[in-house]
Order: sequence, then C-alpha cells, then structure tokens
Amino acid sequence: MTTRNHTRPDLNDLKIEEKPARRRGGGLLLVLLFVLVPGAFALGYYLKGGGTAFPGGTTSVTVEVVTEPGAVAPDRNGFGEGGWIEVPSYHPLIVSTLIPGRVEKLLVLEGAAVAKGQLVAELYAADLEDTLRLREAEVAEAQAALDLLVAGYRVEDVAKAAAEVRRQTEGVAIAEKVASRTAGLVPAGAASAEQLERDLSEVEVAKARLAATVEEHHRLTAGFRPEEVEKARAALARTEANRDLARSHLSYATVTSPAAGVVLSRFVTAGTFVTASDPRIVSLYDPEDLQVRVDVRQENATRITIGQRALISTEAEPGKTYEGIVIRVEPLADLKKNTVQAKIRIESPGPALRPEMICRVRFLEAEEERSEPGERPALTVPATAVTTDGGGSSLFLVRSGRAARVTVRLGEAAGGRVTITAGIAPGDRVITAPPAGLSDGDRVSEVSK
Repeated sequence: MTTRNHTRPDLNDLKIEEKPARRRGGGLLLVLLFVLVPGAFALGYYLKGGGTAFPGGTTSVTVEVVTEPGAVAPDRNGFGEGGWIEVPSYHPLIVSTLIPGRVEKLLVLEGAAVAKGQLVAELYAADLEDTLRLREAEVAEAQAALDLLVAGYRVEDVAKAAAEVRRQTEGVAIAEKVASRTAGLVPAGAASAEQLERDLSEVEVAKARLAATVEEHHRLTAGFRPEEVEKARAALARTEANRDLARSHLSYATVTSPAAGVVLSRFVTAGTFVTASDPRIVSLYDPEDLQVRVDVRQENATRITIGQRALISTEAEPGKTYEGIVIRVEPLADLKKNTVQAKIRIESPGPALRPEMICRVRFLEAEEERSEPGERPALTVPATAVTTDGGGSSLFLVRSGRAARVTVRLGEAAGGRVTITAGIAPGDRVITAPPAGLSDGDRVSEVSK
C-alpha cells in the first residue's frame, strides 16, 4: 500500500488582508462626511425657519408690510406705489434771448436759485452799441432841421429883405417920375413916343421887382410853411423810432429771468451762437410747485380718484412725509407696464425734494387715518427684525427680489415690537427674522406674514 504525501495548506495564505479593506472603507467615510453632514446642517437650518441659502440660490424669508398705526391692512384701506418727483407740464420756464447773437457770459449753473430780473447771460454787443450811436446821431440831425424850421429865418435876413423892399419902392417912384416927364415932352416934340413907351415899360419892371421883393419879405417874416415843418417832424419821429429799436436790441443782449426759480438745465455755454429758431438759454422750475408721477398697478387702478389724499416719502428724508393730492389720472393705461399713470401735487414741498427723485407714495382711502402734514406717524416692526451692533441698528427690506440692509433709528420697544423713528416708510417690506449669513443684495423669496 502506497502512502501519499499530501502537503498541508498553510492557513496564513488564506488570511484576508485588512489594509486594503480599511482604505476602501476610509474613502467611503470621507464621502459621507462631505455630503451628508452639510446636508444635515442645511436640513436643520431649514426646519428652524432659516430657509435655504446655497450659493447662487434664493433664500426664503418671512416679510411684514409696514403699516401706519391706526390704519387697517393695506390690502383693504390704502396701498403703496413707487414714483418719482417731476416738474408740472406747464413748467419748466424757458428763459430765451429776443435777438440772435453769440453768448459772451453764462452766469448761472444748474441748481442755482434765480430771482426775478436777475442777469442770466450776456451776448456780444459791440456791434449793437455802434448801431445805437449811429441812430442817436441821426436823431440829433433831424432835431436840428426841425428846430431851424420852427425858429424861422434869421433876423438879419428879414432886415435885408425889408431894405430891399424900400429900395425897390424908390426905384418905382423914380421910374414913374421919368415916365411922367417924358410924357410932358412928347407933345412939344422934345421926346418921341418910343422914348415914352420905354419909360413906361421901366415903370412896370420896377413895380414887378418891388412885388417880388415884398413877397420875399413877407415869406421871411412869416417863417417856413406848415407842411415843411410837419415833414421835418415826421423825419425826426422816424429817426427816434430807429434809435429806440437799436436801444432795445442792445438791452436784449443782457438776458434776465422773467420769474424766480431754480435752474433746471442750461442749453448753451459761453461762445454758443443763439439763433432765432432756438433762442433758449436756461430752463427754470419753481421748487414750491412739484408733483409726483406714479405708475399704479392695474389691480389698484380702481382705487385712485381725483382729489384722493396721499403721503409721499423719500430716502433723502427718512423721517419725514409730505402730503399730496391726486390731480390727474391718465385715461390710457400702459400696455407694456400694465399700469395706469397718476399725477399727485405735493402740497408743501421742502427744499430737499428735487425733480427726478425716486419716492414712495401711499394712497390713502376715505376711512384711513392720516398723519399731520410733514410728520410721519411712528412705525413698528418685530424686534427680531432689528440687528444692533457697534455700527448702529439696521434691518433688511425686500426690494426687487433682493435683501436690502437699511440703517434705522430706534424708539421704544414693547410687546415684542420696536418703534422705528427713521429709516423706513409705510409700504416697505421688512424681513421679520433675517437668516444667519444673509447679506445685502442676496436674492430672496417672500413668505408674507
């Protein structure tokens, strides 16, 4: 019987290596740490009401619309809209020049207050001054001509004419004596008939000269004819009119404001040539006469009426509101914006209000209480909405789908709410409990309270 020599297997060869297994298990553990742990934190954060705030995502937040004390809910009485301040349609007042010319000086800037009659600009006027001097010389010449006619002829000329009349009178007398003597000699034959005829002719010539001299004397004594005087007066009036026109043109070279106001815009600079087709220099508006233009959403279009009261506030004056009244509602809606435009006259605008300034308008309905003019009633928000640190107090508003941090001034706190005396306005949407890590400008989605 043959005995087989079987080799006994070594159990160490069958041992499972532990290191590779540990390496595979460690990789899986790292994956779980990087994926599950942040997810658990995010889930817990969401369940606590903080929302979700992954990078590039949208954070869900709870908001509360700010309302005035004593007012009912804004969806029942009153509503807010955004708008901007503008100059009424009958403004701005355009200050223009009355003559064309080159601008030498522009003496006002945008935003400058201008009084009635204040100098605004000066045009080049050297040629206008020369024209005025020429017209004044023409007036002086016409005046002298008229004075000469009114005063009549000189005394010396009149005396000379009178002397000539006396001389011609003596000449007639002499001619008559000669003719009379000749007439006495003709019968005796001492003088011929032809001589007598010549002497009689001399008498007639002398009498004609005397008549002409007397007439000239009468003319000089009476002065110039009335027609000549009137013609000279008309010439003087014409030259005076030309002088006055030249004087007016020279005065137009200094452009003054016809009314008080504030410079809204300038149309020229020094050196600009102003033409008759575009004579504008500057435009003015009255800071006491401003209005608000509001694009009202169509769901609120039936809630606005002419004469309705409204409150206007701006970020420039966080603690102040202005009273206004609806003066116009446009008949046509804006198809692209889905809005209806309304105009609100600001009853007592302050110096801080400027055209094109963004504002917030709250339309008040008949049963809604109104605040006193110029004073905004106290507004309250949940105490959880306010964050206070070394830099002051602030809270988050929702504007255009993003969080906007605003600085506020706090008043009294009671019942879990805090009074805000400055920084917000009725209609603002306040985030009641800002999630940790929320930053200014983050995208948010609203959950109304």
